[in-house]
Amino acid sequence: MTRLQLRHRVRQFISEPTAGYWSDDELNNHLDSENFVVNTIISHIINDYFSVIMSFPTLANATSRSYDLPNGFRFMRRVTVTKDGVPIPLESIRISPSDPVWGSYYWLTNGTPCYYSVRGGGIDLFPIPDAVYSITVFYDAAMQTFVDDTSLPLSPESFSEMIALGAAIRAASKDPKIDIRWMVSNYNTYRQTLINEMEIRKAEQEGVYVKL
Repeated sequence: MTRLQLRHRVRQFISEPTAGYWSDDELNNHLDSENFVVNTIISHIINDYFSVIMSFPTLANATSRSYDLPNGFRFMRRVTVTKDGVPIPLESIRISPSDPVWGSYYWLTNGTPCYYSVRGGGIDLFPIPDAVYSITVFYDAAMQTFVDDTSLPLSPESFSEMIALGAAIRAASKDPKIDIRWMVSNYNTYRQTLINEMEIRKAEQEGVYVKL
């Protein structure tokens, strides 16, 4: 279901076909929250379920050591520097300027980059580039969702109903007259089914049979 369809489904659950007591923005916030819950359940079992390997090409400028990583960066796969048309992999290191042996050397020396270090939202190259190099960063990106009403959840389609139910339960807290017991019961069933399904997928990926 798209976000628009999910919102319509929530309105069916709370018996309000069009915006009134609950605004569309309010329900969208509940859908975002519940979508996050579902994605978190999945990620805790299969930690790279929502990752996609992307490349980020950039030019390393002479005398510049640090470069910003793209939005959505999750964790590093590898980094290459292209020299004479050939991509050369860089080695990952962790070095601070205060390192008694290598700190001052790597942080102050210029040359062809051989190492990289991820620091906060950026990447440092060592030695500091002495010319303009083509650098490509391969990383896992956390895929985004629910940008607008055409957005689809990244979780399996069969659990869209769980997202709608969870959002409806959140919305119903605003009106104590709504009986949410049946929604909570159905939601808990979906939640356990989701956990079971992800455990099975993980076991299949690892080549292990798990009896649930």
